[in-house]
Amino acid sequence: MTHLISLKRKNRDVHHPINDPLWNDPLIKNYYLIKRPTLMERQKKLVQKGHNKHHYAKRKIRAADAKEKLSSGFVTEVKYRKLLVGKARLDYDIEKKIQKAREDAEAEVQRLVDARIQELQQTNTTGTGTAELDRLTDLQNELQQANLQVQKFKDSAYKHAETFMSLFAKSDKDTLLGFND
Repeated sequence: MTHLISLKRKNRDVHHPINDPLWNDPLIKNYYLIKRPTLMERQKKLVQKGHNKHHYAKRKIRAADAKEKLSSGFVTEVKYRKLLVGKARLDYDIEKKIQKAREDAEAEVQRLVDARIQELQQTNTTGTGTAELDRLTDLQNELQQANLQVQKFKDSAYKHAETFMSLFAKSDKDTLLGFND
């Protein structure tokens, strides 16, 4: 657009000669050669605010559908994080950090227990070492059973919470459509 305006003010060029009938075309004359009005700073901010509200509402709707897509395997965790907006993304990041720290701690404990069991098996010369080895093995088995029970409880609690929310809560889509702020 500004390219054509500058060409018309000057003496044109090889591709845009002065006697070209396109200069008189209504599209060129009334659209491309008209300079757009400049907005005041306040007007720019108001227009930008409207665009931001619109796109934020669309992203919230996409984020509401993202959890279903993640559970069905249509999106990866990286893509899921990008689809989340605001507090939901922060909560997801915190949850992932806690989960990673917990997994690292459990792996470290498991490594230490395995190392101690291996050490006791190699130096199994006295009866006290055998007793400690048996105790560590029993504790390791109990820990694995406790982890399985915790996972079963988490799954059960999640299903109950999901059922409760589906019965009594409004959907996010209903609240987003009435968003006027």
